[in-house]
Amino acid sequence: MNLTLREIADAVSADLSAEHDALRARGVSIDSRRVEAGQLFVAIAGERFDGHRFAAQALEAGAAAVLVSRQREVELPEGGVALRVDDTRVALGRLARAWRERVAPTVIAVTGSMGKTTTKELLAGILEATGAPTHATRGNFNNDIGLPLTLLAMAEGTRYLVTEMGMNAPGEIAALCRIARPDVGLITNIAPVHLEGLGSIEAIAAAKAELLYGLGERGVAVIPDDEPLLAPHVAHLKAARAVTFGERARGGGVRVASVSARGAEGSDVTLALGESGETISLRLPLVGRHNARNAAAAAAAALALDIAPEAIARGLARPPELSHRSVIRVLGEWRVLDDCYNASPRAVEAALAALVDLAAADDTPAVAVLG
Repeated sequence: MNLTLREIADAVSADLSAEHDALRARGVSIDSRRVEAGQLFVAIAGERFDGHRFAAQALEAGAAAVLVSRQREVELPEGGVALRVDDTRVALGRLARAWRERVAPTVIAVTGSMGKTTTKELLAGILEATGAPTHATRGNFNNDIGLPLTLLAMAEGTRYLVTEMGMNAPGEIAALCRIARPDVGLITNIAPVHLEGLGSIEAIAAAKAELLYGLGERGVAVIPDDEPLLAPHVAHLKAARAVTFGERARGGGVRVASVSARGAEGSDVTLALGESGETISLRLPLVGRHNARNAAAAAAAALALDIAPEAIARGLARPPELSHRSVIRVLGEWRVLDDCYNASPRAVEAALAALVDLAAADDTPAVAVLG
């Protein structure tokens, strides 16, 4: 982000003295320990912390200004500049939307019960392979704080923005869509995850489908070919079209034609693309059939953006930056499949299948460590 304080104040309806209008903020931080000179510090109040307590510290560290609540008494050092709003968390989202409108990238949003981060990284790799400036969510910054920070970290001139959207309750993805305004919405799958907040798998599907309802009339929905729980929502789709992916995808979708395990090197994958059925074959640097499906999802989103098959193949062949998600580590004579990030029962099932494939390809015993 690179805006004047007046532009920021107008975007978030903040109180700001006119004498500070021309000052400029470059970047946003919510952590006073990591704030950089010239950034805007946004004071977020959470259950275990309150950024208002550290506003002065952020200014002393070089922040251009602080964004604080009108309801809070905040002591500022001499010369410190504050923008005051009703709710700093809401203001963060409004500022992110304003920056998204200024940069005007093509926005692809990814959600689903499993595979969001992997699919997001694979898609970002494809788009980067085209040579176009691409920005993507770091890690799993996918809530009402992480998504705005992702948008605000986007540079001017960005062509593609790939965002991840998570949720724990109904209405959360709809709120994220109002900030990011996605052009393409990708749902990886529907599984019994977050049942404690939603109660049923039908409610999970409805919450994930908020992404589909958040697409405009020119939008494209990218959905699994075998998920009946999404069917009633797809029937009310106002987006221009839907593209499917999976083992049975037809028409303009992406089908997983074949998958062969290649041990620690990953998997040989063939995908059939679009109505022509043109195939691309590549060495996917990830193990497991579930990751071939994630690759198909990323390819389907790329196809919706008219990305060439050659770029799709190049991008999928790049090792994605993943932590604790299907990462193979070599420890002496052992190969360890590290897939311990936030594993649901379905995710554990997929990881065990990948472990069996890995062991068979290397002709070694398989040992699962679960806890």
